[in-house]
Amino acid sequence: MENAAVIEQDADLWFSDGSIVVIAEGTGFRVHMSLLSRSSPILRDIFTLPQPVPAASLGGDNAFGGVPVVHVSDSAYDMRCLLRTIYDGRKYLADMGRELPFSILSALMRLGHKYELTDIVDEAAQYLEEFFTADFDVWLQICHTDTVPTRFEFRRDEDDEAELFESVRLLRLTGKTAMLPMALYRCAQLGLTEILWGVERHTPGTFERLSDEDIEICVHASARLMQLSGHAVAALTRAECAAQCTSREDCSQRIRLFTMAVAKRTSGLITPHALAELEYRLRFIATLDCWKGLCDACRDGILERHTATQRAIWERMPSIFGFKPEELGAEWAGCSTSWITVTGSTTGFGRLLTELILKNGEKVVATARRPHALADLAVQYPTSQLLVVQLDVNDWQQIPAAFAQAQAAFGRLDVVVNNAAWGVLDEVESMPDSDVRAMFETNVWGAANVSREAVRFFREVNVPACGRLLQISSLAGFCGGPSLGYYAASKHALQITLIEPGGFLTEGPDKVIWPPQPAAYANPDLPVSRIRKAMDTALIPGDAKKAVDAFYKIAALEEPPLRVPLGKDSVAALRRKIASLTADLDKYEYLSEDLEVDE
Repeated sequence: MENAAVIEQDADLWFSDGSIVVIAEGTGFRVHMSLLSRSSPILRDIFTLPQPVPAASLGGDNAFGGVPVVHVSDSAYDMRCLLRTIYDGRKYLADMGRELPFSILSALMRLGHKYELTDIVDEAAQYLEEFFTADFDVWLQICHTDTVPTRFEFRRDEDDEAELFESVRLLRLTGKTAMLPMALYRCAQLGLTEILWGVERHTPGTFERLSDEDIEICVHASARLMQLSGHAVAALTRAECAAQCTSREDCSQRIRLFTMAVAKRTSGLITPHALAELEYRLRFIATLDCWKGLCDACRDGILERHTATQRAIWERMPSIFGFKPEELGAEWAGCSTSWITVTGSTTGFGRLLTELILKNGEKVVATARRPHALADLAVQYPTSQLLVVQLDVNDWQQIPAAFAQAQAAFGRLDVVVNNAAWGVLDEVESMPDSDVRAMFETNVWGAANVSREAVRFFREVNVPACGRLLQISSLAGFCGGPSLGYYAASKHALQITLIEPGGFLTEGPDKVIWPPQPAAYANPDLPVSRIRKAMDTALIPGDAKKAVDAFYKIAALEEPPLRVPLGKDSVAALRRKIASLTADLDKYEYLSEDLEVDE
């Protein structure tokens, strides 16, 4: 039993006409059961439970006027915050202005979630929305906190680092996922020691620590943010005079000194704060004449370029912290979208991959010699998501024009998939030179020209300079066979990220050109005859739709391998190839043992 004498009555929340006493951590709150029951279904259920000890019997007298008593496990501070919000509404928080302590928001989000007070959770979370914004324009304003007021800010005289960690926990608890990317971003700015081990609060011996999952996310994100910060700094070293420069000779000299100063201090300018505004990033350099002495046009041009870099980095925030667009809602709409170009997109892997990209909400530039073959997709998807471009990769002049159309439509490209290919399978001695040249024009020079333009685009157009090039190769690229001599050579002539599928059922086999078989190779027991028979009878083990799912995953890998065999037959063939090469290496290694120049 609990004696009323040891219960401290709350000074503000003890109403003489209250119908229930809520006791939290030794503090009593005499409040109105009807109001609390109407606000919270959980509290309503608690109030209907039988009370084991009548209030009148506490301490042997009618200590609380005979009203029911309910004990809760919450702290007195947290319960006081919750009850004040229920009674005073928004005024309770609004009256504190920017002096609002984070501890109150924490109490409201935790207890609001516990007692299913959704409105209170939402109201408290709104005070964090500006600080953990999902809006890039709001972020730009926050970068200039001296001119833009905020509803709430973490105060340096409090446990601000610990409160960042607690914020992540609260946002996950209450499902406020849209704020998590920037909450985790701010955590990733802290040192590795703090991220791994947590931070001590001002109360000695108390620590706030991220979950193991969020620790891993922040550690990986910190490295990625350093890389993107490096892109932003590198972009500054390429600063140029603006076209509207009013003092070209002076500004040219100052920009030369500016880029030299940035290059000299690069290591100090690269931090996990990849979204830093320009003068914060420049630090000491921003005080120099090489920056302050530039004309307005040149300085604004550099600033606009840096803002474009910030926006491009911003668009990667969700994926850097492991979120998919559908997890974040409309607040981050478009920010996790990739812009992908697929060549040879009318049939086979190209068509299936294009469909998958569109289904996943990404933007795609689908190129084809016969664009009308994509008319059905053009009807289904808006031009803001799908751009169909006519492109014959054998015509090198069409390639820059296609990329220019992509730039005009979407501004950037994140992934280019080199899929256009052509196959003529025949014995080496009997294949006409014209067929060999035509195949190499598409599979080698066409792919090489697209690759060249893609790399230029990634470097000169994308901000920051980045991108990924995927080359759809073939099992034949590393394991040749009968009738595959020239085809294998054409698929192995490029050294980039190669996806080397084995046998998959697409329109491909139907489109392969098979010249008449020479009489010398007509024996059905010869390997070449078995290859032809296998192709004719469609003995192909792989599901092409599953293959393009793998393509899509490879495009999203942080560090994709140089070569990816795809399909069990491709993996098995590569293992046989490796075993054969290893056996030859071991067998003939002795021939290389004494080939050094004699001293």
